[in-house]
Amino acid sequence: MDYIEALDLYTVRTYDSWRDNLSFESLMEEHSARIGKEYVPAEDRRGLPVRLPEARRAELIQAARRHIPLGVSFSPSALRMHLVPTEEYIPSQSYYAIWDGRGARTEIYNLPAGTAGPSYCRKESIDYAAPGMWGICDTLDAELIETFLKEGYGEDADVSAAVDARDEELLDLYRRYEVPISPKRVIDGSQYIHPCRGGFEIIVPDGVVAISERAFGSERMTMAEWLPDVPKWLGIGGLSRDDLVTFGVRDLRCKRIILPDSLRFIDARAFEGVQVEDVVVPPSVEYVGPGAFYGAKRVTVYDTISPEARPADEIFDLYDGIPNSSIGWLGLKPGSYCTLGISKAKMADFEVIVRSADSDEVLFRVYMPFCQMEDKSSGWKTTGGVREHYLGIASMFASSWGRGASFAFSRVDGMFDRLPNQRAKLKTAINRLAYPIDLPREKRERYEAYVARNARRAVAIMAEDDEVDELRELEHLLVKSRNLASLIEACAKARRMRSYLKKLAR
Repeated sequence: MDYIEALDLYTVRTYDSWRDNLSFESLMEEHSARIGKEYVPAEDRRGLPVRLPEARRAELIQAARRHIPLGVSFSPSALRMHLVPTEEYIPSQSYYAIWDGRGARTEIYNLPAGTAGPSYCRKESIDYAAPGMWGICDTLDAELIETFLKEGYGEDADVSAAVDARDEELLDLYRRYEVPISPKRVIDGSQYIHPCRGGFEIIVPDGVVAISERAFGSERMTMAEWLPDVPKWLGIGGLSRDDLVTFGVRDLRCKRIILPDSLRFIDARAFEGVQVEDVVVPPSVEYVGPGAFYGAKRVTVYDTISPEARPADEIFDLYDGIPNSSIGWLGLKPGSYCTLGISKAKMADFEVIVRSADSDEVLFRVYMPFCQMEDKSSGWKTTGGVREHYLGIASMFASSWGRGASFAFSRVDGMFDRLPNQRAKLKTAINRLAYPIDLPREKRERYEAYVARNARRAVAIMAEDDEVDELRELEHLLVKSRNLASLIEACAKARRMRSYLKKLAR
């Protein structure tokens, strides 16, 4: 026997399941108080089992003493199974099943709509799988954990679960075996949420390797230690109408998210609903899951991300559910069912900025105008998805990303006329001209004519984020003596752009 696996014997519930169980737990506690008998919940606050079955514990203890590798599949951390279709009628493409170790709900992403899921595919490999010792540490079983520490598994140990549970006895055990008390994962992000002037900030400490699913979701926000002057009523994320972080009658925005260079994996929906102006994903990060930054206005990634994806031009998801890389889904909110489909996702506008890991220069920017294509007819309580008229365009934006944050620019060039409105067209034209990756001459001339024809509106759009570098690149198209005063007026709140235009006026 070479590996020990426990897919069925050790499971951790999803946050949705945990949240639904809260009402049951509170009812049971009230009932216990009435009858005068203490209620002992079967699981702790994160849905972890109190104790593994004795037979399973004995098997693992024997494995430790014989130094048998645990096998990555034991870990409850997220992993991706590389699936290859076995049926002829399924498109010849690799798909990913994201399994987070939680038996209550396994989400299958990127499989063709209408198929039965992984039964049509063979499993070729597994990646983003935490070492099996992480799964042992997540049991919070001191006797079991100590057995592995005695046998020399301390280097692979992770104290994240013990820190989240505030289990001082278990932390003392780790200290005795010289295991650093620095979490490798963020499971419960509430302790990393810090109030600041006018809002809050999220600071993930150095040494963290992975951020788990919904680590900073709505329930995590309610657990954070807020300042005394913050109203007690708290509505956040999916609990509020517009997915804003809301405290009483005022909104406190996320001022910044700081991620460490040690980070490699960010799971699906990790920061879902946290509205932040800009977030930078470090070049060390290889994988970011769907919906991880739903609510962010801009997400900066480096050309080291998605190393396992195919080249951007190879795959195109025509309508629903086979994106090549999850980058196109960073600012979208996936539906609650297993197929990752653009037609039912919650839409939001956001921009992806791609930088070089070697020079840190901006390589290009892609504006993702999803909210302008959203079908709002069903009302705010239901996820409306994208309007049928724009399904092809939305799918093109979400699915045109490839290995190393590459993008299939020829697709957006071909669909320019079909973009939903002038704003989407101008943002796209500005980005294409400022960063002309694979831009044919005839397309360049078309973009130039469109921007020049709508110069004041283009400058006003750039002024929203004070994009002076882009203004310099397009100055020959936008700035004329007859419209200079009007352009300066459009930059009233854009300090750098206004200063640049005033120098031209002199």
